[in-house]
Amino acid sequence: MNVIEEELLNALAAFNSGVTPTIGQIGEDGEFGRLVELAQKHGVLTYLYDYSVANTAMPEVFRASIEREAAGNVPLFTRLLFNARDITKRFEEAGIVSVVLKGAAIAAYFKEPEIRKSGDIDILLPDSDSKDRAGEILEEMGFEPEDEDNSLHHESFKKKFSQ
Repeated sequence: MNVIEEELLNALAAFNSGVTPTIGQIGEDGEFGRLVELAQKHGVLTYLYDYSVANTAMPEVFRASIEREAAGNVPLFTRLLFNARDITKRFEEAGIVSVVLKGAAIAAYFKEPEIRKSGDIDILLPDSDSKDRAGEILEEMGFEPEDEDNSLHHESFKKKFSQ
């Protein structure tokens, strides 16, 4: 593991545990560009927000990039949260048992769930009959089935939102 990878892991551990991140060797050698690039590659750039605030040696261009990314996630997270609530409520009213999985379900365990990067809602249904009815409900709610079959085990729906 190189210094950049180690610094990223330490910053992520601090984020997940809710403590102020300690600044390692990267503050001395100025490899912030590589750190930001690695975090973007792994989809965890927003988790570096506290790190960027704590690290006064970080050039403003990188700090601003992290802040923009984190701020951009807030409206998306909020939209996904409300969609998950509305969808599962409609499913429940129709007698469909459903479980929200992965991102939306675990976000509550994050110190700042709203900056967690996510782009979809994963919902588990018990059987194909439920799946068919759930698809109808999603269409009633304005979601459209995607043409691409991304997997053998799920169907995707997308909803266009106005800006």
